[in-house]
Amino acid sequence: MQQFTQNICNFAVMRRKGIQIVSIIFMITLMLLWSKTGYAGSQPHTFSVWKTFDSEKLLNTSRHYANTPSMSDSALLCASMLTERYSKQLSEDEKKIIVRGYTVKAYVYLFRYYDLSRAYESLLRASAICQEIHYELSTLYMDYGHLFSSIGEQGGGNDALRKALYYIKKAFHTALAEKNYNTLNTAFGNAISIAWELNQPHSLDKEWNIFRKLKNNDKPEFTKFNLLYYEAYQQIQKGNLTAAIALFDKQSKMMPDDDSHVRYTAVGLFNMAKIQQQMKEYDAALINLHKAEALATRYGMKDVSIQIYYEIWQVMRLMGDGQAAEKYHSKYLSAKEEMLNYQQVAGLKELSFMDNLRKQNDRIAEERTEKMTIQIAASILLLIVVLVSGFAIILARKNRQLSDSNEALYNKVQEMISTVDVMPVEDKNIKYKDSRLNEAEKTAIYMKACEVMDNSNEILEMDFSIRRLAELAGTNYRNMSQVINEKAHCNFNSFLNKYRIRQACKMMNDAQKYGNYTIEGYSTSVGFKSRNTFVTSFKRITGLTPSEYLRINRSKNSDRKQ
Repeated sequence: MQQFTQNICNFAVMRRKGIQIVSIIFMITLMLLWSKTGYAGSQPHTFSVWKTFDSEKLLNTSRHYANTPSMSDSALLCASMLTERYSKQLSEDEKKIIVRGYTVKAYVYLFRYYDLSRAYESLLRASAICQEIHYELSTLYMDYGHLFSSIGEQGGGNDALRKALYYIKKAFHTALAEKNYNTLNTAFGNAISIAWELNQPHSLDKEWNIFRKLKNNDKPEFTKFNLLYYEAYQQIQKGNLTAAIALFDKQSKMMPDDDSHVRYTAVGLFNMAKIQQQMKEYDAALINLHKAEALATRYGMKDVSIQIYYEIWQVMRLMGDGQAAEKYHSKYLSAKEEMLNYQQVAGLKELSFMDNLRKQNDRIAEERTEKMTIQIAASILLLIVVLVSGFAIILARKNRQLSDSNEALYNKVQEMISTVDVMPVEDKNIKYKDSRLNEAEKTAIYMKACEVMDNSNEILEMDFSIRRLAELAGTNYRNMSQVINEKAHCNFNSFLNKYRIRQACKMMNDAQKYGNYTIEGYSTSVGFKSRNTFVTSFKRITGLTPSEYLRINRSKNSDRKQ
């Protein structure tokens, strides 16, 4: 097994080097093309126009585009042009505009491209400028709240949600000082959602006393929406779920059907479905979830779609409709994967734009050095061709050497995952000195534990624990812990993961049934909460990553068909 793992690792390293070399060739080729053709002729007219705008006009233009879903690219490019103007020498007012430019970028990354890491990067840069000029901005705090709320929804847990609530409450009070009632409304509505999720009914008492006394006519529909929201929240705390549903129903019907209001409608439908699910009114919950699903699809709200798919999946499971549940589980996983693609696209677009912007500013210098650049690039390209040729020869030889050994080692892995050695191993080290178990009792408990692990699907549930295993095996926690340590020579988590990985391998072998699963799909199906933990455990137990295992398995299946 160690030899097989080493061979695979060597092959992976060589493959990565090959990809790196090919990437370098691609970049050099692009450099040659750009240096010969120039860039000015390919710039859209709007780019040249934006360059003439002052910072305030550029900010307003980017905001306009950010509020139009079909213009997300333009919003990002326009805001990036603005933030590139930052320098230490700018006036304080100019720096405040730059900060707002970064919040526009964060908004686009969060709600259009769903790229949390790039949104966070934009917010950190905005915060650094704010610290430099001692400036507070409610929309900056609001974006931090949205960011940590999204992290919490995607598995970050209550710590992320508590951070989100902290920043959203800061946004509320800062917006109050700014008399920015639009942000204040948004902050209060989001704070209610998070307080509900954290089960902290009194955490918004101070904000509620302020909000209900405000008399602002700036977008009154949002104020009314939040008043209904808080009233529904109070009804939930009192246990009046039917009253809460009626209030959420009003919410879902009060907003116009357009880009700026549709998320609020979806929130009302979603919250109504949550309460109906709690009351076990599953059919009614599904009706509202499907309405929210239709809105999310029509308006391209991919982050909302992911939440809706997940909730429908859970409701279908509770209703016992396995086929429909599996359908929405697949839609949920596919939507998450599609969101990753959106993140990559957003990153590439910004990198491309920033590269183009720098090229515009440095064009004169590039023209002076163009000839030298081409000569250097040609020399490097020639050297790379030689290196790639040598690498290809070495790789071909190495592949031939690895082919025979990999075939035999792969068969050993298959043998390992098809059966699990349940025979106890004698432990001569006395770790549990005060234990009253004799060897026969330990062996019996261990064999019963292995029987449970072999035959019970409960081990694939995410919350399966050693206490539950002990219960199923007819013993207690301490005895079970001792037996696993002494007989299996590992802790419970390692013992459990061996069986879960075994099941994952069986699923991967059944391409007809599970061929459309992603790595995350296999991970959640066998009880892992984290893709990273699954990949690490899979590698440690089999010597392969899941991707490597699937690739080898497909190759062998293809050979059998031929």
